[in-house]
Amino acid sequence: GRRILPGLIPKLEYVHIVADVIETRFMVLVPGGENPRREIKPSGHSVGIRLTKRNVAIDEIQKLRAKIYKFETADVIGNRTPTSAWKNCFGARNYQPHIKLLQSGNKIHRDLTKIGVIFRGNIDRIVFDKFEVKCSWA
Repeated sequence: GRRILPGLIPKLEYVHIVADVIETRFMVLVPGGENPRREIKPSGHSVGIRLTKRNVAIDEIQKLRAKIYKFETADVIGNRTPTSAWKNCFGARNYQPHIKLLQSGNKIHRDLTKIGVIFRGNIDRIVFDKFEVKCSWA
């Protein structure tokens, strides 16, 4: 975490969450990168996959996320809107569970649907096995 959340401590928890790759989409990791835009070249940015809201893993991921944002007190967030399942108090406004796959300079095709089709044709699931909380203040 980048902000001190009183009571939140570093921890490691082993989990078993299986995500269906059918409900994943490739995205450029920039603000608004889930929507193709002519001015954003995927090869010039990090690229990842995001889980759609329909993904079977979302409920379990949201439960893990709630373990962190419950520590956002009024003193920490001030007049901001508190974090919720799909909104962030800090950082990017909308929450999208994602996995970074490629660094900037990756030479990926501009049309990310092409790599998405290949990815989903070769990978049938993604398994998350660890939930780790790191605190920069700890």
